[in-house]
Amino acid sequence: MVIVAKNQRDLEINRPTEYEKLYLFEKMMLSGWIVNTLLPYKIKSYNSPTSYRLKHIFEKSPTGFYISNGVFKGAMLNAGFTPKDEQHLNWTFTLSRKLNNIDPAKLPRW
Repeated sequence: MVIVAKNQRDLEINRPTEYEKLYLFEKMMLSGWIVNTLLPYKIKSYNSPTSYRLKHIFEKSPTGFYISNGVFKGAMLNAGFTPKDEQHLNWTFTLSRKLNNIDPAKLPRW
């Protein structure tokens, strides 16, 4: 099912090109978190959390800060991850199942 954004602002903040608007140190923090936290899975299974859920997990991490869904999607592309379907608003990626056990409520607040 393809989800359509409600207005122009919704479209903009969900575009992966939003990643390019980050400062260099923000890109480094986000990319470092992705590389150190998310494990690619060799079998094509897209049962991992969506980009929207993952962005919230990042935001609640010790080095996290607010980002849009589009920023997270762009960072994932930059890190070499491929989404299942780019037409969906919230992307899914082939990631290790260990992520499903992460409880963002138990992560330290920034």
